[in-house]
Parts: sequence; C-alpha cells; structure tokens
Amino acid sequence: MFSKVTFPVSRSRSFAAAVAVMCFLSCAAIAQDLIVPPSEGAPPANAAPSSSTPAVTGNTPRLDELGAGASMPSAPAPKVQKRDEPRTDEPMEEATEFFERKVFAVPESRPGKTLTYFFKPPAPYQPKDKLYPLVIILHDEDGVAPAATFLVQKAARKSFPAFIAVPVLPDGPIWAFPSKMEDKKLAAKQKKEQALGDVVKMIPEIAKDNPMVDLNRVYLVGCGDGGFGVFGAASKYSHIFAGGVPISGGWSLREAPKLKNMPMFVMHGDSDKEIESAMSQNLAFYIQQAGGRKIAFLSIPGMGHDCSNPYLYNNAVWTWLFKQHK
Repeated sequence: MFSKVTFPVSRSRSFAAAVAVMCFLSCAAIAQDLIVPPSEGAPPANAAPSSSTPAVTGNTPRLDELGAGASMPSAPAPKVQKRDEPRTDEPMEEATEFFERKVFAVPESRPGKTLTYFFKPPAPYQPKDKLYPLVIILHDEDGVAPAATFLVQKAARKSFPAFIAVPVLPDGPIWAFPSKMEDKKLAAKQKKEQALGDVVKMIPEIAKDNPMVDLNRVYLVGCGDGGFGVFGAASKYSHIFAGGVPISGGWSLREAPKLKNMPMFVMHGDSDKEIESAMSQNLAFYIQQAGGRKIAFLSIPGMGHDCSNPYLYNNAVWTWLFKQHK
C-alpha cells in the first residue's frame, strides 16, 4: 500500500510540530524504504512517460500609463558582463558577507575559464583532527541560494558544522539538464551550457586547501535550477556525492534508473506553477521502482515555487542529510 507524506505550510501551526513531522520523516527514510506513490494520472512503471503536461500561462506585465505629453524615460545603459562574471555578487543576500569569495580556475576547459564561489569553513574546529562534511549549495534560476543562508546561522553551525561552498554561474549556463525532457515547456534549457561538471572539478581543490574535508560526506542541495542540478549529480556523479536534497526541480522519468544510487530527500510544493510537483513525485516513484533504496519525497501543500521557505531547511532535513555517507 502506498503512502504519501505531506507537510502543511500554514503558519498558524507551531514550528515545533512541523519539525517533529519532518524528524519522523527523516528517521523513517533512514530506517526503511519510504514508499512514494505516483501522482494522480502518472503513467504505469512499464509505460513510456507522457508528454501531456499542460502548459503554464501567466499574466503579461502591464506598462505604467504615461500622462499627456509625457516622454518615455531613457533606459539605463545595459551592464557589460564579462564572460565568467557571476550573475550575482550576493547569492545569500545580506548573509553573503559571512562568506569568503573565491575564484576557481576550471581545468580541462577553455583557456581562462573560471567559476566564482563563496566559501565558509565550519566553526569551531573542535577537535582538531575531526573531519567535516562539505555541503555544496546550487543556487536557483535567480542566482539565490537560501539553503546557505539557513546553514550559516549560529544555531545551524553549532548543530551541523560543515564546509559550505556556493558556486555562482554567469548569466546563461545552468547546472544540469537531461538530454530529453517530457515537459516541452522546459525544452529550451536543453540548449544551454551545463556547468555541474565544473562544480565536481572544484571539489578536489577545496579538499586540498582544507584537509579536514570529509570526502565521504560531500552533499549537494539545490532549489529550482539547483534542484535540477542535484538530480543531474545523481545521474552522473553518484560516486562523488553521498546524498542530496533536490527542491522544486525535476528530471526525465526515462532516466530514473540512473538516479537510484544517490540518497535523496526530494521536496516540492504542490502549488508550484513553474515546475509542477508531479515531476518530482513521479520521478521519486520511478527511482524506487528501479531499485532506489534511499529516496524520500515530501509534498508541501500550499507552497508554490518558493525556494526561500524556511520549512525547506529545518533541522530534520539537515539531520537526514548529515547521516548519509559513502
């Protein structure tokens, strides 16, 4: 019998109750398989995935009306961006000041290619010979990485000490995307440059500069475009990453068997109009059907495409993630 776990977003309920539900989920995911049902209307496991996902429409922005005789203001000069310049200098917004900005020279690529990332070591270094996990956080389509904002808070740093790395892409490239995608409205992403391989190349340099990095506990967290990046890591780099948390992302159902070897805690709001939650739910189901033994799916009622929602980053999520290891 299939069971689906949901988690209310209503702020009228206590946060303690929310954490208790999440802790129950995380413990269940570790102790035994968490069965993930397919969403309503999902194709059977032995059928080709459907391409009938309805298109998402939105309201066209309206220009402000100008008064009689008013002239159109001149547009500001466009920003000239260098080829590898990050799309934002503040991926954690105000919390970015707590991170050190670094530039990684990407090897085995075009001459001079670089990847900017923001780095934070654990605190405190106690004991001195202890190894700490490396958490890599992939930003969303807007260049924002809310997970890092939560993980750098004082309480989180005490409970979940880790090296934190937040790479930032320039405008244009994405983290990862499948070669074929059932959802046609996302097909344009297939033509974009993919940079997840550059992130993987960055890990040995971080470990070389920080010998206390535990390479058996390298984790990946991402929302939106970053969620696609986590699924992409499960597809190609499960030998590198010990676990991942893809949020509001997706991947091709046809490739579900390729994603079965990396433990994942999948989350998606059921009111997401940008990337439908059925994509994550069906993918988690087919990963289980393919033999995935550490895959959990959490549907969050009432949540849209909101990567900054604090329920996504509570202690139960980090507790589950930090228990995964190679």
